[in-house]
This record gives sequence, structure tokens and C-alpha cells, in this order.
Amino acid sequence: MAGRVCFLVWERRELDVDAGTYEVTATSSDGHRYRSQSEQVTVQIGQPPPVVQLHLVERTALKVTVLPADGDAPIPIGLRRSACSLGCGPRSRAPRRRAAAPSPAPAASGLPHSFAFTLSDVEPGTWLVGAYRGQEGPLLASQVVEVTSGQNETTLKLPPALRSDYALLNVRGPDGLPLDELKFRTAFQTGTSFVSTPLAAVARVASGAYRVFHLGRSTMDAKGICHILIEHRDLGSRSLSYPAGLAPMLGVRFSEPASVEVVLEGVEGDRYDGRFSVNLAPDTWWTEVQARARAQAAVGEKGRAAFSQLQPGDHLLALRVARGHHGNTSLVEERVDVREGSQTIRVRVPTLYVVEIEGLTAQAHIHRMDTEPVKWSQLVVVPGPQGRAIVDGLVAGEYQLQMGGKRATFRLPGTSTVRIE
Repeated sequence: MAGRVCFLVWERRELDVDAGTYEVTATSSDGHRYRSQSEQVTVQIGQPPPVVQLHLVERTALKVTVLPADGDAPIPIGLRRSACSLGCGPRSRAPRRRAAAPSPAPAASGLPHSFAFTLSDVEPGTWLVGAYRGQEGPLLASQVVEVTSGQNETTLKLPPALRSDYALLNVRGPDGLPLDELKFRTAFQTGTSFVSTPLAAVARVASGAYRVFHLGRSTMDAKGICHILIEHRDLGSRSLSYPAGLAPMLGVRFSEPASVEVVLEGVEGDRYDGRFSVNLAPDTWWTEVQARARAQAAVGEKGRAAFSQLQPGDHLLALRVARGHHGNTSLVEERVDVREGSQTIRVRVPTLYVVEIEGLTAQAHIHRMDTEPVKWSQLVVVPGPQGRAIVDGLVAGEYQLQMGGKRATFRLPGTSTVRIE
């Protein structure tokens, strides 16, 4: 069935673009209701500008308004849809295709704190639409929708939140006042396995008071641990943990941010100028899960790196060296106590060695065989002219060079050239 056609009229304009071939498409101002065909246009130097005629055709779209339960604060919502080619009933599978979760905003109907999703270019037919809590949370509400050509609308009403589904946090700043403008991340741990999400399901119920919903099915596993990371733009980050199966009420107090200057000692020559950097991360469960919690600073000409907006407490410091396409690896890792106020931390750079690799016919890797005390990842080695490559910034230890099924081991100091055959 053809959609309605709207003829597009515009005033004549000449746009400054580079010579080349372009795909030109027009959409209505809301970006959802009308869309034109795509036309290929070639722009040539010294030739008159091409004239393009586009026709806007009404798209088939489904607008879904998601309403929180009466009295509930809004939470991030993910939307999924799946076609009901064989019919939708109580035992139908959950929708599979997910739409982005927008921020809460008034819907077109004027209802407060609703979410409005618009799914464009939907095939007419029967669809199952479901609203989920956050990105990894459970299905909260679903509905079967008959989509016809043109504009379609439906509404999903969320059930009330259960108190067992979330931790209630009261977050305060250094002055003891409620703290807003926060970002939250959640994770669930079973043994050494972590599941995390960058978009936590959080509802702000009052100034400084937040419902932070457990991640996924974490409440179902009494042996698991729930983790929450709280980030503030100016104060840094705080983290907390609690056993799965609980729905605690917790108070979080941010301290005045601390500042740290890291000073490198023992650097010889200028081979590594501009290549050192320092990572400083809270020494918590989150260090192993998300690198975003880490602060990173380049080491300046005087061998110094400055950090601010750190919450006092134990941190993991890592000194790294850049090797271009060989990657970055840690030279030193140590735990440091970041205290309130300002402090200077001195780090001794270990002796660094250089090794030349010969006989390379493909990309290879260098593995550290004795990983203590540094947690060392592998290096990528790309062959250069005549199958050679020079790798520097290596600390003393035993290494293995691997290229496909070929291997060679070497120890530093004591080796200047390694040949793999």
C-alpha cells in the first residue's frame, strides 16, 4: 500500500561542498513522519550545481509511550519489538529487537515523566512490544500491537517497583548536603565472573536520594554480590557492595577531592620522552571491571604527572609506556594510599631493555612468562623491513615470542637479538 506523498518546496540555495558524489535524502523536521527517496548527485568543479527533486513519503512508524506506575519516579527504559508471524499469546517469546532508551520527557499527550519511543520504517503487521528496565533488566510490560501503514501509537503502563528490586541510596557531598548530578554503574559478581552495565537503572526519588535497581537477576542468586559505582564530575567516584538478595538502605558520603603529583625517578636518556603515562584507579572491584573509573595523565618533560578530583583511599597506580602499534603495557603496578589534601608519590622506573626480532613473516606476539609483580599483557609485533622489528621498554624477565605455531623464548637482560624460525 503506497503512503501519502507530500511535495517538497524549498528556496533555491547553493551549498559549498567538495567535488564528488553524494547521496541526498530529505526528512521532515521531526525526522520520523516523512522521508524521501535517496538520490545520487555528482558535483563537478566548473559545472552548474545539480538540481535535485525529492518527494517526501509518509513512513510507517510506531510511537510507544511508556508510563511509570503512579507515584513512581522514572527509570531508564529499553524497548524491544519482535514480529508475531505465528501469532502472539501468553507464551510468546520476549521481544528481541531493542530500541535505544531515551531520557524521561513529557510525552505528546502531556503525561509527566513518560518515555516516548518512535520506531520508524516498521513493516505493517502484528508486533509484540516490550519495555525493559535499563539495558540488562527484566521485562516490565508488553503488548501486542497491530501496525498499519502510516502513524501508529500505543502506550505501555509499568507496574509499581518492588522494594526488593533496588537499593536505596542517600548520597551526600563533603558539606553534608544532598548530592545530585551523579552517574551510576552497576555490576553483579559470582566468584571471579562479573556482569556489568554502563547504563544503570536508577530513579531519583528526592534530592540526594536514589533507587538503584539490582542488575538483571542478581537478586535470584544468594551467593552473588551486587556492586554500585557512583561518579561525580568534580568529586570523583565512590563504590559500594552488598550481598545479593538484600535491598539495603545505604548512606554514601563524598569527601573533599584529593590531588596527587606522581614523580618518576631513574629515567635515563631521552628515548622514552613523551611516552610514559600513569593510571590511577580506586583499588576496588570496579578496577577489574571498568577502565573508565581510572584517571590517566601523561608524564611531562620534568617526569611529573598530576591528578585531581580523587576520593581519598587505596588506589592502584600503573606506570605505562607507549610503543606505537606494539601497544601499551605496565612497567610498574603498586598500591598507594591517597590521602586528603595534596601529596607527592615517587615512582622508581625500572631498568628498561631493547630487543631486536628477526625472521618475522607475519604479525607476532610477545608474552611475559613471569607475570609477577606486574600483571603484564601481550605485545603485538608487526614485521618491518627484512622481517625485523625493534621492541623497547621491556623490564627484566622471561619472555616468549610467538608467530603462528612458531615460538622462541628469551630472557632480559642477556638477550639483544631473537630470531624466530
